[in-house]
Amino acid sequence: VIPEGERADTIADKYYGDAKYAWVINVFNKYVDPLWEWPLSDEEFDAYVTREYGSVAEAKSDIEFYYKTLNGRDYIVDSSQAYDKTQTAYEFELEINENRRNIKILDSRYISQLEQEMKAIFNDG
Repeated sequence: VIPEGERADTIADKYYGDAKYAWVINVFNKYVDPLWEWPLSDEEFDAYVTREYGSVAEAKSDIEFYYKTLNGRDYIVDSSQAYDKTQTAYEFELEINENRRNIKILDSRYISQLEQEMKAIFNDG
């Protein structure tokens, strides 16, 4: 789980002993655009929400989804139907951002093997 303020290079330095392996973190987690897919800091998140919804307050009051619970599962329903709970735009965006904190880390024992294989691929390609 990525703590607030951590970046791929600091995690790579911590786990692999060198920040240059930030690419491993990004590739291993299938990040196409690491700048966008990496979890936002609290400040960046609030700025994003403000850009998308006008303000944090607006996002917290804007209902994004209506849910009906059936057999222990939540289903999205139309607002005109009976619903059991709602999710605001802020809660929706926050959930996405928090889910991004869960990443996979390649075991450090395999870092040199991966690096050699990647070099071979790019040198032969």
